[in-house]
Amino acid sequence: MVDELTQNQVFFASRVEYNKNSGGRNIAIVHAGADFAVRTVYMPTKWGIRVSVADKEGNLKQGEKIPQDVAGPCCFASDIIAHERALPFIEAGDYVIAHDTGAYYYSAYSYYNLRQAPPVYAFEETDDAATHLILLKNGQTAADTVAFFS
Repeated sequence: MVDELTQNQVFFASRVEYNKNSGGRNIAIVHAGADFAVRTVYMPTKWGIRVSVADKEGNLKQGEKIPQDVAGPCCFASDIIAHERALPFIEAGDYVIAHDTGAYYYSAYSYYNLRQAPPVYAFEETDDAATHLILLKNGQTAADTVAFFS
C-alpha cells in the first residue's frame, strides 16, 4: 500500500520537445499530457498539479517567471497540464516536472492515440549515501500496445 508520504514524493518528468508562441501564449510541448493526466486536463481547477522546470542538465531553472502553458502530445486543444503558470522560460530540451503524480496518475493512464505507458523508476539510497535509480516497471512497447488491443 502506498502511504501519503510516498505518494507525494512521486513525480513525472518529461523532456520539452519544443516551445512555441501561439495567440500571445508561450506553450511548451512535452511528452505527457492527457494520456497520463486525464483528470487534470478535463478538470484543471479541481485536479491541478504543481510543475517546475529543470534545464538540460537537470538543474532547477531560476529567473523571471512568466505565464506559460505546458501542453501534452495528444491532438486536441485542451491537452494542457498547466495553464498560464508563472514559470522560468521553458526551452526545448528542458524538463518539465509534474509533482505529486503517483499511483493514481499511472493507474488512470489513457491509451488515447495508442500512446505507450512510460517506465516507472524509484530512487534507492544505499549504505554509502549514493542514490540509484531502480526500474520498477518497464515502459510499454508498441508490441505491448498491439497485444493489449488484440
